[in-house]
Amino acid sequence: MGSVLALALGLTLEGIAALWLLPNMQSGHDFALMMCIHLTASGLITVGYQKFLPPHNKFCNRDIVLAYSAIMILCLPLFGAIAMLAVLATVSRKPNASQKAWQLTELPDLPPRAKNSKSERYGEAALMGILTHSRNPEKRLRAVLATRQLEPRMALPLLRRALKDPSEDVRLLAFSQLDSKQESLNQQIKDLLAEMDDSPDILYDPNTLTAMASRFWELVYLGYNNTQGDLSLLDRAREHLLRALEHNPDYAELHFQLGRIQLKLGNLEQAQNAFLTARTGGFSKDELMPYLAECAFLAGRYHDIKPLLSEIDYKRRKREPFKALVAQWA
Repeated sequence: MGSVLALALGLTLEGIAALWLLPNMQSGHDFALMMCIHLTASGLITVGYQKFLPPHNKFCNRDIVLAYSAIMILCLPLFGAIAMLAVLATVSRKPNASQKAWQLTELPDLPPRAKNSKSERYGEAALMGILTHSRNPEKRLRAVLATRQLEPRMALPLLRRALKDPSEDVRLLAFSQLDSKQESLNQQIKDLLAEMDDSPDILYDPNTLTAMASRFWELVYLGYNNTQGDLSLLDRAREHLLRALEHNPDYAELHFQLGRIQLKLGNLEQAQNAFLTARTGGFSKDELMPYLAECAFLAGRYHDIKPLLSEIDYKRRKREPFKALVAQWA
């Protein structure tokens, strides 16, 4: 109430000074009286104006607005006060209640389990770029964490690269992930061996023995063992595969697994024969062609490499590590 009264009294005095004293000013005494009334009116209007300003926030600094208003009221008798009142009326106007800033909606039903979509995964090429070129250790750390979304064969090169990272936190995280993968593979091998001991009828089951050989090969691929330990694991895997092939000679995946083992052991001719048998049996070309190309390279048949790589799916050829390989032999 006091602010309204001060504002009203100030406007009244301002009107008297501007509309009555100014036109009838005849001496210095009249001018001094008019200036005293104008100064008093300006102070009252400013005090009353202050109470109606919006609250102080990052968009409205009350002190700056008040100082600007006082200067306008003082320098522009009557017109400054009217202009500032118009501004005050504009900024103080409350929004229409019918205009809602947001709309309330019901919460959607969440799925019982999260869905892992391939389109939502991080790309291995992008992660390798972050690990290789980013100067921010936090970004490299997040890249290592993101490898959990990738298949092991895609994640392993990234984790090996992270083991050479200058940041100790990145190296430790990469090592822990590799170590957890090794422990997981060892546990899977133990479970498969226990299953074979409990059920002798699956000793020649191709699926079980293929899974066993694959786990042995992945352990070697991780590179945790010494050379002698790798050879021991590969020999055990080869024994399982050969036993399975005695009873399942047409099982393409068994030949593919045997080819990988033979290639790792350095038996180039046996490896190539196994891969060709798997190819005849209809095994996936995307999986098979890189190994056949490696056999051709090791055998010195360089003219065969490009045709073999061209049989890989076009989209896969455009991704690392095949992109650089295909470009080299194009």
